[in-house]
Amino acid sequence: MNKITFCSLLMIAFTAFVALTSCNNHGGDIPFSLNDSVWPQPVSQPLQLSAPKKLNWVTVKTGGIHPTIKKLDIDALPHVPYASGFKPFASAPKEVHFDFNALPSSPFNLDKIPSKPLKFKTSLMSPPLIIKVAPPSLKSGTPLSVYDIGLQQGLRDKIVLCLLKDKNGLMWIGTSTGLYRYDGEYMQSYPVRGANGLIEDNDGRIWLTQGRGIGMVDTKSGKLSLSNTIRFPRPDLPRYPSGQPPLAHKFNRQ
Repeated sequence: MNKITFCSLLMIAFTAFVALTSCNNHGGDIPFSLNDSVWPQPVSQPLQLSAPKKLNWVTVKTGGIHPTIKKLDIDALPHVPYASGFKPFASAPKEVHFDFNALPSSPFNLDKIPSKPLKFKTSLMSPPLIIKVAPPSLKSGTPLSVYDIGLQQGLRDKIVLCLLKDKNGLMWIGTSTGLYRYDGEYMQSYPVRGANGLIEDNDGRIWLTQGRGIGMVDTKSGKLSLSNTIRFPRPDLPRYPSGQPPLAHKFNRQ
């Protein structure tokens, strides 16, 4: 039993000796292989610093800084005259006062303006469709008091071409599908399409412009007059202080 123990200890000691002798515990540079790379083996060189130099700090002298102020003379700067092609006047221009009151004038007579009679096609309108509607609704999401007039107030069209407030306070609305008159409680619909300009004359008749000409709605007699002889270049009729369109006088006489 002692022999077996002694042999085992001897084998363990021999194995430990072989393991310790096979390890390389000495530090050193590991050379690079010359066959596995095209780059040369790096060479270590000691770091060498340059010779020290003394720093000369520039300090402000005692007494402060005294800047030199020089005035800029713009006229003394080099310049070249701009050749624009203008020539000076031979003499200074004279000032002449213009008097409008001294111009010859003559009274303006509308009846003497050359004109041609317009051919109107007048027809009786069917009674307007009167609908009792709800009051205007307050528009949401606006900081001011803005009211909507739409389908709940009898306005079936979403595109409004023109607006007119007559002398009685009624609101006329022209759309592509009809002409409406709104009094705050009732909405009246007239069979007039495409009115893009509205104006009221002294007799309370509503003049309108369309894409094909001009027309007039007489709510008192229930008549509609249309003419395609002339066309307005503007989308709206001009306003005049007298409330009478310039052509209404001619139209009334025909």
